[in-house]
Amino acid sequence: LSDVGIGAVAAGCAKLIHVDLNGCKNVSSEATEGLIRASRRLEVLDLSMMGAQDTPGARLARHCLRLRRLSLSYCADVTLQPLLKLVRQCPRLAHLPLFGCPRITRHGVKELLAIEPRLSVQLGQAAVNRSSVSC
Repeated sequence: LSDVGIGAVAAGCAKLIHVDLNGCKNVSSEATEGLIRASRRLEVLDLSMMGAQDTPGARLARHCLRLRRLSLSYCADVTLQPLLKLVRQCPRLAHLPLFGCPRITRHGVKELLAIEPRLSVQLGQAAVNRSSVSC
């Protein structure tokens, strides 16, 4: 899959609710952003192992208010601040797998859970919830 393919999907499939781009390293941040802008009904988005993607939290928070699950596992450039904004603005977000994201710490997870206690964050080998985080 490439930027051209993602552009065609974004242009022709505005009613998408589930997109899995896991491992699509040939898709740029710009193409991903175009898909996000066009997919306001998105509920599940998997951007795991996409290489050098920045954190799409702010874009998702503006465009994908129905988002329930966002997987960013093994995306080395994911940072906390955009995720904090996402969790604040996407009240339906319930699952946030972040396996292999070196910039996200247990303290960062605690900040996310302070905003949304029902959120399930997978940081290591197990899900992390409010009762299992202590910093």
